[in-house]
Amino acid sequence: MSESAQSSSSQARAPEPARKKAPAGKTDRQPVCFIVGQDSRTVQMVSSLGELGLRLQGFDDIGNMLEAARRRQPDVIFIDFDPDASGATVIDALIASKLSCPIQLMSKLSPALVEEVRRKGRRKGLNMLPVLYEPFGDDAVRQVVNDLSLTRDFSSTQRLKLEDALAKNWLEAWYQPKIDLYRRCLVGAEVFVRVRHPEHGMVELGHVLANASETDLLTLTSYMLATALRDWRDFADLCPEIKIAVNIPVASLVKLPIAAIVKSNRPKQSSWPGIIVEIKEDDAIEAASLVQDVAKEFASLKIGLAVDDCGLGYDSLARLHRPPFCELKIDRSFVAACATDILAADVCQTYVDLARELGATPVAEGIETTRQLKVLVGMRCEVGQGYLFARPMAKEQLLAQIRQRAETGRRPRAASSRSDAV
Repeated sequence: MSESAQSSSSQARAPEPARKKAPAGKTDRQPVCFIVGQDSRTVQMVSSLGELGLRLQGFDDIGNMLEAARRRQPDVIFIDFDPDASGATVIDALIASKLSCPIQLMSKLSPALVEEVRRKGRRKGLNMLPVLYEPFGDDAVRQVVNDLSLTRDFSSTQRLKLEDALAKNWLEAWYQPKIDLYRRCLVGAEVFVRVRHPEHGMVELGHVLANASETDLLTLTSYMLATALRDWRDFADLCPEIKIAVNIPVASLVKLPIAAIVKSNRPKQSSWPGIIVEIKEDDAIEAASLVQDVAKEFASLKIGLAVDDCGLGYDSLARLHRPPFCELKIDRSFVAACATDILAADVCQTYVDLARELGATPVAEGIETTRQLKVLVGMRCEVGQGYLFARPMAKEQLLAQIRQRAETGRRPRAASSRSDAV
């Protein structure tokens, strides 16, 4: 996962083209938000976005919204979603519309009931943001539009391109710590890409990924992989056991020389523990034969394969013959609800058990509360990451915090607030 929906916000992760913006070529204008739903409380919360400078349009049903979208596509759509009532109709209508703007579902129901619908939309090319599950407040809704940069230099940032970010060296690698939940110590880190524009500062990744070519996306994947390998050398003196994970699209397994990139950039130290490449659960299942084919070569180079965003593919993963995965990472939407929703908790426990059966490490993504942490430890989940421990941060910041911990002799612990780090 892009970390993205922790605290109902989303962190873009390399190199998935999440949070794509509406088609390029637009002139300077006010960003537009469509709201679909009849729940007065939800509509009222989204309506507060007008204070941030967005132009709002409300609709009682999906048909009227899509008719308006054909005349002028919005920059984000919020939908009060109930799959028990009309979920199939809604998602099928959205798929048929071929909208390119971000779509934010909001739901009172269990992630076990909603995630299948969101993933269906994503598989069909829709830009489905991580779901907002109730209870959530105005701050969560505002965070969505802030993460999409719809409130700051909107027209200017829309024109940024991945090609320029690559050519002009605007990219930065940020790291989110992965924590051993039993010993409360640092065992790894997932790398995320950030874009720092010389004038606009940090820019939402979706702006530069919008309409990016496949070539540029593959170049981004190669860049992040090589950067993570080089950056390990900076961690080696303080934390040589740290294993860095890079999220990659499954297409890069055949369209990029992953093995050659690792051979060229891997550290020479014998203490190097290897690197992890993460692929999404849907892709791991669909491309199972390909994954099996590359696994043997990867293992000889200390490249581990992890399955990201686990939550709906248990039966398919369990049926794979000798699946070559080192980690199963439980999707944050299920982790977020594991302490309050029995269906979400069952999903988490199922994947923890499956990981242990396969000889893989179960990893929980998006841990935000001590209550979630307690439940996951009770499930025997071994590793976790999330805002409870630390947000993604620049390499220098993480190094400084590791150094401080080493000097004081204290191990990483669950943070008492979200501003606390590892």
